[in-house]
Amino acid sequence: MTYDMKTDPKDTPPPWKRPIAATYWYPDDSERRFQVVRFGDGLSPRFLQRRPNGKDRWVWNVKGITLCLFHETSLPAAIEAGRWIFCVEGEKDVLTLEKYGLIATTNPMGAGKWLPQYSARLGGARVGVPPDNDAAGEAHAAKVAAALQGVAAEVKIIRLPGLRPKGDVSDWLAAGSSPEDLKSLTLSTPPWKPQPAEKEPTGSSPDDGARPPEFSDAALALTFAERHGDELLYVAAWSRWFRWIGSHWAADETLFAVELTRRVCSERASDLEAVLLENRKSPAQARNVASAKTIGGVERLARALPDHAATSAQFDCDPWAFNALGRTAYLEEK
Repeated sequence: MTYDMKTDPKDTPPPWKRPIAATYWYPDDSERRFQVVRFGDGLSPRFLQRRPNGKDRWVWNVKGITLCLFHETSLPAAIEAGRWIFCVEGEKDVLTLEKYGLIATTNPMGAGKWLPQYSARLGGARVGVPPDNDAAGEAHAAKVAAALQGVAAEVKIIRLPGLRPKGDVSDWLAAGSSPEDLKSLTLSTPPWKPQPAEKEPTGSSPDDGARPPEFSDAALALTFAERHGDELLYVAAWSRWFRWIGSHWAADETLFAVELTRRVCSERASDLEAVLLENRKSPAQARNVASAKTIGGVERLARALPDHAATSAQFDCDPWAFNALGRTAYLEEK
């Protein structure tokens, strides 16, 4: 069986039309059970899963496949040797840590998708969880730590000092920290302990995670966050968007966030128009989705979403410091 397969043109949605940035075999190249695919076009979803069907074609789902951890075949020996295993958020981070001789793993499908069978693979292990620096990363780290409580020999949530907003362990290492720094942090971090559950305020109900109605402003804002959560932050104290430009967060002085909002609304308006015409209905509602009023409302809603909302404290407040990749330059008046 070859793994340079042609994609089945009957699959929907049509991922074969999208540029692929990277593929990751689970559990690894020696036991090819399924693949996680990362696309390079910036569209949502950014990741999908696929499996070989035995006939030189891909099936773009993992139905009937036993899901597993990335590179889990390396875990038993590490557990036996008492080595620290780092549970990170994403395959890229696993490969980064392995490059430095560390043991790492991750679960497929991203933050919040930890399953009980993953915990079983880490029985008796010493596990460190360095969360991504955002709300989803913190929630994922807490979920993993809680799931491993009483299963792993030891669990620690390792927060990385100086990590940029939305950053991950790969960013932290690229900015000048070393594997030895990570090892030292791991040893000095106390074991994770469950936090007492907070009581729900009277009259309130827990959020069930339900998605708002399709084509509503709230749904459009969530689509915007899914696509651009890694590149845009909004600081309410400064009433300003910031854009990640590859080396640092730069103030959005050209209303780029508004332009990206317009693109999302225009795309979804086209989708709605196609549905309306197919059902022989007036496309007038689609024009509302692309209106200036909707674009403004979606942009304002997006500011408060966890993927975008940031505080001024997350940025270096020294007015004479300029943040650059891996270093800080200090400006002095001559």
